[in-house]
Amino acid sequence: MILSDSLKYVRLYRSHTVVVKYGGNAMKNPELQQQVMHDLVLLSMIGIRIVLVHGGGPSINKSLAALGIESKFVRGLRVTDEETMRVVQRVLAGETNKDLVKLLCAEGSKAVGLCGLDAGLITARPEAEDLGLVGHITGVDVSIVETLLEKGCIPVIASVAGDGEGRSYNVLRRPDGRLCLAGRQAGCAHRAQELLRHRQSEEGGLIRCSSNSLLSSSA
Repeated sequence: MILSDSLKYVRLYRSHTVVVKYGGNAMKNPELQQQVMHDLVLLSMIGIRIVLVHGGGPSINKSLAALGIESKFVRGLRVTDEETMRVVQRVLAGETNKDLVKLLCAEGSKAVGLCGLDAGLITARPEAEDLGLVGHITGVDVSIVETLLEKGCIPVIASVAGDGEGRSYNVLRRPDGRLCLAGRQAGCAHRAQELLRHRQSEEGGLIRCSSNSLLSSSA
């Protein structure tokens, strides 16, 4: 019955691009993280072109604390000076990104890790003076994402952007919807939010945006 119910969604989204935003508390539980990666690979194998965009706030907090760097937030955004930005880039584009790639590959996927700095994928400008190197996305060049999708890969993108002049920006909480254009299927990717896109919950689970209902960490 479950397979029968799923068939209409497979037909609807097959060969379309879906951007999945993943981060925050949803990354804390190893079992939940493994299940999310398993589901993404399953979707990829049935013909849905998955693009995974991730954050990693809890890991950043842990690394900053280990270095004795205080985390400061303004309007819910991390104040990011040069020292903090170096940690953010190392954690997101290095440790967290490659850990997710490793999990996806272990499930049978061809996953490739990227960040917004690679091939000029994401460009940004400063969000506000009091936030330091927190960036507002100004441009997206999806050509490298298109190439990977055409080869059957899952692009895994860390939310670090550049300005084209050698400066990095933390765009962890910034909108990434323009990445939906990677498959020239922005309309379909927008509709797919009801099926796939989740936002983090302070209770440690995931919330399905269409119903706002909490999914347990063991789901």
